[in-house]
Amino acid sequence: MGIRSRQMPQSELAPVALRQVHLIRGQTPVLNDVSLTVERGEIVMLLGASGSGKTSLLKLVNRLLEPTKGEVWVAGRVTTAWDAIRLRRRIGYVMQDAGLLPHYTVARNVGLLLELERRPAAERRARVAALLELVGLDPAIYAQRFPAALSGGERQRVGVARALALDPALLLMDEPFGALDPVVRARLQQEFAALARTLGKTVLFVTHDLQEALRIGTRICLLARGQLVADAVPDDFLRHDAPDVQAYVQAAGFGAPAQR
Repeated sequence: MGIRSRQMPQSELAPVALRQVHLIRGQTPVLNDVSLTVERGEIVMLLGASGSGKTSLLKLVNRLLEPTKGEVWVAGRVTTAWDAIRLRRRIGYVMQDAGLLPHYTVARNVGLLLELERRPAAERRARVAALLELVGLDPAIYAQRFPAALSGGERQRVGVARALALDPALLLMDEPFGALDPVVRARLQQEFAALARTLGKTVLFVTHDLQEALRIGTRICLLARGQLVADAVPDDFLRHDAPDVQAYVQAAGFGAPAQR
C-alpha cells in the first residue's frame, strides 16, 4: 500500500487522533475499534490492566506499530504519511527505567537527539545544561556522571530531559515512574504534571495505577480487552457507571461503585 499524504481536515488538527483503530498481532486481537482524540495541552492517561492494549496504542502513535485497520493521525497527518524517523524525533518518549545508554554520560544521553540532528556543539551544551536544570539536576554535578551512578529518580529525570531535547509538542510516557519507591514516585508525578502544564506539552501517559492517573491526568481513558471503555475527566471517572470502571475503582480502593 502506498504512503498516503492527504491532510486531516482543518477542524481535526489535534496533536493525536485515532479513528476506528484495530490492531491484530499474529492471530491475537490487541485493539478493537478504538477512537480517541487528544487536544493540545491535555495530559491523557491510558489506564488499564496488563494486556489491555495501552502500550500498543502508544506505539501506534510513534509508528513503532501500524494499525491493521483504521487510521492514526499526528499533527494533522496520518502516521503512514510521515517518515518514521522524522515522526519519532518530533515526539518525546519516556519509558520505565528511562532507557539511558549506560556507556554515555548524562550530558550525552540528554543531548543524543541534538547530536543526531547535527546541532552545533555549543548549542548542544547550552541546551543540555538548561534541560538538566529544568528537571532539577545541577549540570555541574550531573552532566558527566554515568547512569549507573544515579538513583532511580535521577535516571527518570534524565529520561524526561532527553525527551524534551528537541522541544517536542507531544510526549509519550510508558509507565515511567513504575519502578520507583512510593515517595520518590509521588514527588516525580507531581513535578512532571506541573512541568508538562508549564511547558504546554500534550501528553499520552500509560499507567496501570489509578492514583497516578488521578494525580497527573486532565483526562483518564480506561482500556479493557482492547477496547476504550471510558474517557472522562478525573472527578467524573471516579463516578463513571461503566462496569469496568467500577471494578477498577473498587480494586484500587477508591470507595463504593457508582450507583446506576
